[in-house]
Amino acid sequence: MNSFSKTVIPFACAVCVVVGVLSLPMGSLAQEKVQPRQKSDRERIAALEAAVKADTEQSKSAAAFQQRVTRLEQRNAQLEQKIQQYQQDLANTHQRDISNLNQQIMQLDQQVRTRRM
Repeated sequence: MNSFSKTVIPFACAVCVVVGVLSLPMGSLAQEKVQPRQKSDRERIAALEAAVKADTEQSKSAAAFQQRVTRLEQRNAQLEQKIQQYQQDLANTHQRDISNLNQQIMQLDQQVRTRRM
């Protein structure tokens, strides 16, 4: 996992949590201005519990996302290793084929020389 992912994802999660918590009081203040009556303590507690639940779900979602990123990075590393191995195998095969062809050329050249004599 690169350092960018380690830094940005937790920071983004923290920002979402803070924005979510801050937006709830702003929304309730707007409602209180529109409606002159005060919300009861139970309604406020329910709203806070809903915010905590939403934050928990966001945290779970962020954790699942982070796990997926980690798995994808691991798979990417495996694929890069396979690519390197295939490139090495191809180079070895190419070199072996060239060597075999050179050997055949030398044999044919030798046969031509013996026939001329």
